[in-house]
Amino acid sequence: MKTTIAVLFLITATASAVEWNDLRVTWKSQSVDPCHLSSYYQMPRTKVDAISEGWVEVSGVTSLNLSVYCREGDGRVCLEYDTYGNIAAIQAAILYSDIADLQSRHNFSIYNRYQSKTIFNEKYLTSTAYFISPDDIAAGGRCETDGFTGTDGIWFETTDGITEIPRRVAYLGFAWREGNCVPGMGTHYFYDVGTYSECRFIQPWTLLAQDGQLIGFVLQGFGSTTYKNRNYYEDFPASAVKAAFPTASKCVIDSFTEYGVISMHIYFVSKPWEIQC
Repeated sequence: MKTTIAVLFLITATASAVEWNDLRVTWKSQSVDPCHLSSYYQMPRTKVDAISEGWVEVSGVTSLNLSVYCREGDGRVCLEYDTYGNIAAIQAAILYSDIADLQSRHNFSIYNRYQSKTIFNEKYLTSTAYFISPDDIAAGGRCETDGFTGTDGIWFETTDGITEIPRRVAYLGFAWREGNCVPGMGTHYFYDVGTYSECRFIQPWTLLAQDGQLIGFVLQGFGSTTYKNRNYYEDFPASAVKAAFPTASKCVIDSFTEYGVISMHIYFVSKPWEIQC
């Protein structure tokens, strides 16, 4: 009997595990884009695939033991590969010229999760998430991935070092506030965005979870964006932010209303459009 119970427990635990077996960028409503022609873009998770899809290597973007690839002339989304050619990180960015006029009123440069980088001779404010630990990156990365984008968590690059985010949201720090679940997105976790939060402390990442496990994150900010050949950003009104996080401060909602919403969803799971609440 004990053996049977143990086996059943193992089967249940395995079935409930969320597998990080993909890498997708950009949310859009199923009713607007049912075939995902302009949403849920699948990212190449090996350097070989990136090259075959026309991504080009860029230099001077990272000091780590990684190679960086972007779509030609576009630094808004770049992928970083380890020495084995496997995915190790994703870098999401905002073209500086898009938000330059806001700097006097809302200075992005004070956020430690943004780094200023020049890509294709244009200035970007970038934010990077690693799928393997800095120690693993230094050692060369993963010789085998078993089809997984990552396993243990993610690591955000900041100007003050690396911030580790656990895979299970139960282990998140107290500063992460649970918001609402949105179909096709997941449950949102905002960093220190409470009723009394000041806008100048808003950080660029929101976490996404399903069944208590991390499944992705969102690059977010105030302003409006441009794009080149592929629009990675999403078109949201400020009311959508309020729907995802109803206790957000008035300052946050007012700023999104006045300046616009910058939003880019990034997923580690396949078929995120099937996420239910």
